[in-house]
Amino acid sequence: MEESNTKACPECGTVNEVNVTSCIYCGYVFGKYTVCRQCGTECPPDYTECPNCGAVLGITANKHATSNIRKVTYQQKKYVAYTMMAAAIIMAIISFKVRFLGNYDYYSEVIYNYEDNKREYRDLRNENQKESDSYKGGLFKYGYQDIANGYQGLMDDADERIEYFEGLKTRIVVTSAACFVFGVALFIVAIKLIQKGEDKNGINQVS
Repeated sequence: MEESNTKACPECGTVNEVNVTSCIYCGYVFGKYTVCRQCGTECPPDYTECPNCGAVLGITANKHATSNIRKVTYQQKKYVAYTMMAAAIIMAIISFKVRFLGNYDYYSEVIYNYEDNKREYRDLRNENQKESDSYKGGLFKYGYQDIANGYQGLMDDADERIEYFEGLKTRIVVTSAACFVFGVALFIVAIKLIQKGEDKNGINQVS
């Protein structure tokens, strides 16, 4: 629909050019009302739509609507940012608890004990293997060999247990580091949201 180049005076009905500030007949000041740029109808300043044609009223109404959108958007983003900050703090606490209040030190002690036992088993295996090698055959040779093989089995079992607890320690470190990094990332994003104060569509431009 084409924009009207005239507007009617609400007091006397005289048709005036759209850009005049007062009626050419009765002197009515047009500034009291918003003029619909589609049909020329004078509308009260608090109207956002023309009651005659339904068009959105002028720049004032658009700015008012945009301002409200900005306020709502910025408030929503602040709430999101504060929620992210709270989540970041929680992640930092979890990271600290997993690493320093978990079983990391206990697992380290268990691994140390298995390594100590493994060294003892190795010495006993070597000792019995030496005894077995000193015989060319017979009951003693096979007896000492069986004992040496038994200590070798204990060594292999110790290796498996050490590997298992090393895996638990690694899991603790990785989980703690992941929580810490994720928490820091959340905190940084939250700070940027607050500082920037604008949504991804560019509606909110808070300086």
